Amino acid sequence: MKSPVYTVKGANLARSVGVALIGGLVTGVAWGFVLLPFTFGFFSIFLGAGLGYAFTRGLEWASGRKRGPVMIGLAVGGIFVSWAVMASIVWSQDALRLAWYGLVAVGVGIYFSYQNLK
Repeated sequence: MKSPVYTVKGANLARSVGVALIGGLVTGVAWGFVLLPFTFGFFSIFLGAGLGYAFTRGLEWASGRKRGPVMIGLAVGGIFVSWAVMASIVWSQDALRLAWYGLVAVGVGIYFSYQNLK
């Protein structure tokens, strides 16, 4: 029998999917309009840590503090949605550089989410 901590069903799963998608959209817009100066270089590590923290806490709230692969997958998906929204907002000559530094932030965010939700 699986542990109830790792079993996500029904309303908790629906809320978690909603939080991942809406959270991805909201953080992506904030990243694209407000946090863009922090996407370059060393600051992208802190931005990624913030993304990981935000998605971890949001998914914990939505799922009733569930953990495991489903929650990790939703956090990863939400962080990628956030990156895609940011990239679509700031499409410019520096788009390639933003995309690479943004992927550093995505990687750090995924690492923090994984460590908190495993």
